[in-house]
Amino acid sequence: IRPQFTTEPPFKVVFSNKKGVRIPCSANGDPRPLIYWVNLDGSPITNIAGIRMVEPDGHLVFLSFFPNQYRDDTHNTVYRCVASNHRGMIGSRAVNVTAVIEQPYEVNVYDERAFLHNSVVMTCIIPSFIREHVEVTKWIREDGFSISTESHYGIGYYILLSGDLLIKEVDSENSRYGYSCRSRSKVTGETVDSVTAGQVIVSEVHTPVPPQIVYKDTQVESSEGEKTVLACVAQGYPAPLCSWSKWEGSELIPVYSDSRRRMLGCSLEINRVTSEDSSRYICEANNTVGKDVSETKLVVYVPLRVEVLPTTQTVNIGETVRFSCSVTGFPVQKVIWMKDVQPLQPSGRKRILYNNVLEISPIVRQDKGIYQCFVSNSISSEQSSGALLLSEEAPVFREIFQSTTLQPNTFVSLRCAASGNPLPQITWKLDELSLPDILRLRVGDFVTHNGYVVSHVNISNVRPEDGGTYSCNASNEVGTTVYHARVNIYGPPVIRTLKNRTILAGSSLVIYCPVGGFPITKISWKKDNKQLPQNHRQRVFENGTLVVNDVTRKTDQGTYTCIAWNKQGNTATQDVFVEVSVAPKINQFDFSSDLEEGMRSIVMCAVIAGDPPIRISWLKDGKPLSPGALGASVESLNEYSSTLTFNAVKAYHAGNYTCVARNSAAVVNFTAEMVVNVAPYWKIEPTDQSTVAGKTLMINCQAGGFPLPQIRWKVKSGTSRTFHTVVSNPHIHTLENGSLLVRGVHLNDSGQYMCQAANEIGPDLSVVITLSVHIPPHIKTQFQSVTVQKSKAVNLSCEVLGDRPLSIKWTKNGQHLDLQNRHQRYTFSQVVMDSSILSTFKIISAKREDTSLFGCSAENNYGQDQMSFQVIVQDVPDAPQDLKAIQVTSRSVTVAWQQPYSGNLPLKKYIVQYTTDTEEWTRKQSVLSVSNMKTEATVGGLSPQMSYKIRILAENSLGHGPPSKVLAFTTEKAAPTTPVNDIRVEPTSSHSLHITWKPPTSNTVEGYYIGYKIWTSNNGFTYKTVEATGEEKQMYTLTNLRRFTKYVIHIQAYNSAGRGPLSNEVLRQTLEYDPPNAPDLKLVSDSSRTIHLYWEDTNQSPVISYIIYYKEVQNEWKVIEVPGKNTTYTISNLRCGTQYEVYLMATNTAGSSNPSEVLSVKTSGTVPRAPDKYSFLTINSTFVVLHLYVWKTSGCPVDFFVIQMKVQGQSTWQLVSDNVSPQRQEFCVPNLNPGSWYNLLVSAHNSAGSTDAEYVFSTLTEMG
Repeated sequence: IRPQFTTEPPFKVVFSNKKGVRIPCSANGDPRPLIYWVNLDGSPITNIAGIRMVEPDGHLVFLSFFPNQYRDDTHNTVYRCVASNHRGMIGSRAVNVTAVIEQPYEVNVYDERAFLHNSVVMTCIIPSFIREHVEVTKWIREDGFSISTESHYGIGYYILLSGDLLIKEVDSENSRYGYSCRSRSKVTGETVDSVTAGQVIVSEVHTPVPPQIVYKDTQVESSEGEKTVLACVAQGYPAPLCSWSKWEGSELIPVYSDSRRRMLGCSLEINRVTSEDSSRYICEANNTVGKDVSETKLVVYVPLRVEVLPTTQTVNIGETVRFSCSVTGFPVQKVIWMKDVQPLQPSGRKRILYNNVLEISPIVRQDKGIYQCFVSNSISSEQSSGALLLSEEAPVFREIFQSTTLQPNTFVSLRCAASGNPLPQITWKLDELSLPDILRLRVGDFVTHNGYVVSHVNISNVRPEDGGTYSCNASNEVGTTVYHARVNIYGPPVIRTLKNRTILAGSSLVIYCPVGGFPITKISWKKDNKQLPQNHRQRVFENGTLVVNDVTRKTDQGTYTCIAWNKQGNTATQDVFVEVSVAPKINQFDFSSDLEEGMRSIVMCAVIAGDPPIRISWLKDGKPLSPGALGASVESLNEYSSTLTFNAVKAYHAGNYTCVARNSAAVVNFTAEMVVNVAPYWKIEPTDQSTVAGKTLMINCQAGGFPLPQIRWKVKSGTSRTFHTVVSNPHIHTLENGSLLVRGVHLNDSGQYMCQAANEIGPDLSVVITLSVHIPPHIKTQFQSVTVQKSKAVNLSCEVLGDRPLSIKWTKNGQHLDLQNRHQRYTFSQVVMDSSILSTFKIISAKREDTSLFGCSAENNYGQDQMSFQVIVQDVPDAPQDLKAIQVTSRSVTVAWQQPYSGNLPLKKYIVQYTTDTEEWTRKQSVLSVSNMKTEATVGGLSPQMSYKIRILAENSLGHGPPSKVLAFTTEKAAPTTPVNDIRVEPTSSHSLHITWKPPTSNTVEGYYIGYKIWTSNNGFTYKTVEATGEEKQMYTLTNLRRFTKYVIHIQAYNSAGRGPLSNEVLRQTLEYDPPNAPDLKLVSDSSRTIHLYWEDTNQSPVISYIIYYKEVQNEWKVIEVPGKNTTYTISNLRCGTQYEVYLMATNTAGSSNPSEVLSVKTSGTVPRAPDKYSFLTINSTFVVLHLYVWKTSGCPVDFFVIQMKVQGQSTWQLVSDNVSPQRQEFCVPNLNPGSWYNLLVSAHNSAGSTDAEYVFSTLTEMG
C-alpha cells in the first residue's frame, strides 16, 4: 500500500524562540513508510545540535534558542515532510516556519486631527519587527471606558480589521479624552498597553474644503463566512457623504445597504462574505465643493480542496494516461505538479492541458510513480496524489519439457512456454553452450492468443552426441527464469568439442564436460595425465563439472582431459587447454597530507606484477589526464612505472588521481586523493555601502579557500575603538554564504564593519567597510488648522529633520509659491539648527482669498515629506444669494435663499426685512429673525393683492453683512389645483438642464416654480420662477448647476392666489463639461510689423488652448495655437501697410467654441516717397551718384531699389541693378558720356508696395 498522510503538517508554523515547537507528520502504508523532512529544493535536512532535530516518529522539532543562535535559513524558511516506502513517496504541503524572537516592544498612540463632524482614525503604532505577530484587542478611553473588538458603532466607535479605532462624527466631547490601545502577541499571548495616549484635535472650519480620503485599505483579505470592513475615512467641509461601487466585469455597480452590508460613516461593512464579494470596490466621497475617490481590493478566501483522479492507474508501456486535478476554493494562485516529490518538468511527452489535466504519452518505464497536484494561495495549501503503475510481470513458465531418454535415429521436440509483461524472449542452451548449428536441429517460437510465448527445439535422427542438459531461458525487462532438463540418447560415450579457455589468475575455473551417450557410468578429469583432484582447490562433480579455485599459472595452466565411461568399458575423451593470465598489480601510493598552494608534489605508480605488455595511464576525477593538462607532467621510467609531477600545486589540482594499468588479462586501477590547502581569498569582497533608513540591505562577502573559510562579521559603531562580533538576530544576521543581511536599517546601524574569513591556512583575510545610513526628510506634524480674522497676520512654521542639503518649498492649494518676487503680503524665513531646519511662512495681512490649503514640502536626496496648513480667514458674512419667493399666498410669503459665504464663522441668524414697495428702507421696517440653520422664512400678516419688497441679511459674531438683492412680490388670490404633467428634462451643458412640460388643466397659471437639488444632497430644493407663456408646451433652462451631477427636479404651477401641487420628481444628470464659449476678441494695438490682441476668458469649462487664425486679404489662413492660460498674444513678422483679417477660437477636450468676430486690421506704413532730383542726384561728367537715403520710408522701410537708365531719346531702358540694398546709402552709375542727357528710372519697394520715380539729367562737359 502506497503512503498516505494521517497527520499532515500545517501551512504556517510560528513559534517563540523561548518555547520552540514540535511539527507533527505521520503517514500510513504497507510497509510502514519512512518519514523524513526536506528543504523546499528537495535536499534532506540534517539535525542541528541544540537547534533542530527530526524525531524517530517523523516529527520535526525546533528547540528553544537564544537570540544569537537565530539562523534565517533555519528559523525563517520553508520545509516539506516526505513519506516513502517501496510503493512510492509523497510530499506534504509546503510548511512555512517562522521563529519569533521574544523581546520587549513599545506601543504608541499619537494625536490625530479632524474637522468638526468628520470621522477620524486613531492608529495603534506597533514596531515593524513584531507587527505581523501582534493584534490589537482593545482600546481604552482615558475615563476608563473600554472599546473591545465588538462593534460600539452605535455610540460612535468601531475597531477596524487593522486594529485601528474609527471614531465617527467627532465633536468637542471626543477631544476631552486620550485613547490608548492594548495589543496581544499571537505567538505568546502576552499583552502590551500603549505607553502614550493620543487625543483627537478637533478643528472648526467655515469655508468649504474639498473631500480628501485620509485613511483607506488598499487590499482586504477575509475568509468565507466572516465579517469584513473596507475602510474609507474622508475629511472635508461640509462633512463628506460617501457612496460605494463595485466592479462587475467592466461595469461599475452601486453598492447599497442591505441585510449584509451597512455603512460605517464612509467605511463599508460586509457580513458573511462569499467568494462573489471578491472584487475591486470604489469609495467616493462628495461634498459641495468636490470629491475624492479610492479603490480597495477585497479577496475572500474560500477553503481550498483538491482531488487527483483517478487515484490509481495501471497501464502498459506505450499507452497514454491522464490525471485530473480537480480544485475548489478561492483564490487559486498556484497549481503545480510533482512526481515522487520532484517538480514535474513539462516536455514533449508530459503536458499540462486545460483545467490542470496532466497528460503523459507515450508511457515509458521511468514514468511509474506517484503524481501530486499542489494548490496554494497566500494563506493555505492543499495536495492530492494519484499513483501510476505499470502492468509488469516477470517471466513465468507455463509449459516445460521433461527429462527423457531416446533411441538413436528417432525424433524429439523440446517445448517451453512462458508469460510475462513485456513479452519475454526465450533462448536455448545445451550444457551451458549455444546449440550446435546443424541441419537436424531447428528452433522456432510463436505467441499464443492468450499472450504466451512458445519456443521449441526439434531434433530429427537423434544421435548420442545430441544428448545432454538442455535449458530454456525466458527473460524480459522485469526478470529472468531458467529451466533445465536432461535428454539422454542411447549409445556409446561422446564428448563434444571443448574450446580452449583463458582464465585470470586468482579467479575460479569451471569447466563442464559435454558428454553424450547413455548410459554413462563415470566422468573424470586429468591434468597432464594425472587424475584430478590433486589438491584442495580442485573438485570434480558426478555430472562432469570441474572446479578449480584460486587459479595460479604455475600449477593450473596446462591441458585438461575429460574422460567418460559406460558399462561396456567404452570411453570418450576430450582435451581443453587452459591458459592462466596474470593481471597487473599496482603498488599503493598517496599524496602528502599537508600540501599547500605553491608546493611541489610527485607520486609514482609502480606495477609490481602482471603479464607484459603493460600500459599505464592517469585519470583525474574519473576523466583522462592528457599530457601537459593542468600543468602536470607524466614521465615513464620504464614499462612498469609512471611518475606524475606538479611543479607548483594550485587549488584546481585538488581531486582524485587514478593510475590505470592494463594488459591482455585485465584493467586495474588505484586512486589517491590530492588535498590542496588554500589560504582564504576573496570571491566577493565587500565594499562601502550607503542606504536609506528603513530599507533592507544585503552586504555581500564571500571567500574561497580550502578548507572552506568561515565568515565572521564584526562591527565598530559609535565611539567604540574595537570591533565586536555581530550577533545574529531577526534585525541583522549572517547568511550561510557569508553575506550580512540587515532588515529595516536603523541610523545606529551606521559605522564600520569588518568581514573576516579564516580557515587556519595562512593568515586570516579581512576587510573593513563603512556603512552610511541616510535619513529622508521628516516633519513630525502632518496637518494643522489655523484660524485668523481678516487683516490679521498669520505665521506658519514647519520643522524638518533629515540629511542635508534639505530643500523646503511652500505651496498654496498645490501651486508653488515664488516667495522671492510675487507676493508683497507673503514673507518667508528659515532657521538652520543642529538637527533640523525651521521654515516659517508669514501672511502679513490676511484676506479672504488666503483661506486655502498651504503646504510645506521638504526634499533631499533620500526622500520627501510634507505638512499641510488649513488657513481659515474670518470676516462678516456676504449677502444671502438667490433670494426668491417660494410661496406667496393672499396673506403670506415664503422666501428662500442660498446660504452666503459665512465669513468662516458660524452664522448666528438671518434678518428678514420687508415693507411695501412704495416705502423706503428705514430702521423701522418690519424685521423677522430666522435661525442660522434655515435658509427660508415665512412672513405672515400681509395684505392680499398688495405689492411688497423683502431682503435678507446674514449675521455672525463679527456683525451682519450687506443685505441681499431686494425681492418684490405681490400677494395672490388662489392657487392652481392640479400639477403640471409630461415633464421632460434634457442636459444641454455641464451647468444646465433644459426642461419642458405641459401646463396643468385647471386654473389660470401665471408662472411656475422649478425646484431642483442635487440627488444625494440632504439640503432642500432650490427653486426657479418661470412666467407662463400661454404656449401648449412650456420650457426653461436651469443654469449655474454643478458639472456632471445628478439633480432631482419638480415643477409647481402658481398664479396670483398661490401655488398648485408639486409634480412628480424627475432625475437627470448634467454633462461632464462644455465646449468653451466664443472668446471676445479685441485689438489692443498694431504697428508696421505686429498686431497685439486681447480677449476675455468667460468660460466655466476648461480651456486647453486658443487657436488664432489670421491672413492677408485674398491669401490663405494661418494658424497659431496659444496655451489656455493666456489672454493676450502679439502676431509678429507681418508685412507693414498690409490689410489682415483675424479671428479666435477656444478649445478643450469637449470641442471648440464658435469663432469670435473677425477683426480687420491694417498694419501701419505706406509705400516709399520719392525725393526731388536735386537732393537725390549728384551729377559729374562721367557718372552720377544716387543718394538712396533721402527716400522717405513712411513707416515701412525700403526693402530694395531697382535702377534703370537710358540715353534720352532711346525707347528701351537698360537695367543697372534689380536689387540695390538701402543699406548702401549711395549708389554710383559710372561710364556716362560727358555733356549728355539721360533718363533715370528708380523703383523703391517695401511691404506696402512700390514707388517709381523718373529723373532727367545731363552730365557735365569735360570742362565742367
